[in-house]
Amino acid sequence: MMEINKKEESDISFRIRNIILAWGEKNMRNFPWRHTGDPYKILIAEIMLHRTRAEQVNRIYDSFIMKYPDIYAIVDAGPHALKNDLKSLGLSYRGDMLYRLAAQIIEKYDGNIPDNINDLASLPGIGDYAASAVMCSAYKSPAPFLDTNTVRIISRVYGIKPTDSSRRSKEFKMIMNSIIDSSDTRKLMFSMLDFAAIVCTHHTPECSVCGLNRDCIFHKEMK
Repeated sequence: MMEINKKEESDISFRIRNIILAWGEKNMRNFPWRHTGDPYKILIAEIMLHRTRAEQVNRIYDSFIMKYPDIYAIVDAGPHALKNDLKSLGLSYRGDMLYRLAAQIIEKYDGNIPDNINDLASLPGIGDYAASAVMCSAYKSPAPFLDTNTVRIISRVYGIKPTDSSRRSKEFKMIMNSIIDSSDTRKLMFSMLDFAAIVCTHHTPECSVCGLNRDCIFHKEMK
């Protein structure tokens, strides 16, 4: 990582936040799970989005929520029915995982989605990312979620080589915490995810039109 003093880091974080928020105002994608504060609906979305494109999830999300309006409906249906209704998303184990998740929420939390990040992360199929996403989207907690997309933006701007463990890295978490603003964390995180999907892509990033290229080490090294 390039040596950056605290003042420079603060300035870069400020610019990243403002540039991505401004970009999101015009370009953020529209998905139904982004327009709800219901922790159950957000949790279902995170299970569906695991290793799956948002566009795929969007095709079945509303009908699934209508069929299974609460955590009890999930358990009542059983894993076979869930597996059948989720098969278009791939990952054959997803139905079983969702059933076990719902059963544990009923058993341990009386059917209420936990509002504690550690409790959420301990549930079947819910890791640090999904737990942070639920805390941020449902409970308005300034809990940034790190995945391959948000890690990619940070690693490129700051010139940090990403690894498989970057999502759990203290360094990446510290940088993300310096970028977020507790007043608009949810909007910022959605904007970052979409920015990574549309501009700062894995294979063909649009560096020439990227508002972050002033500070981006990756862009400077590619010139």
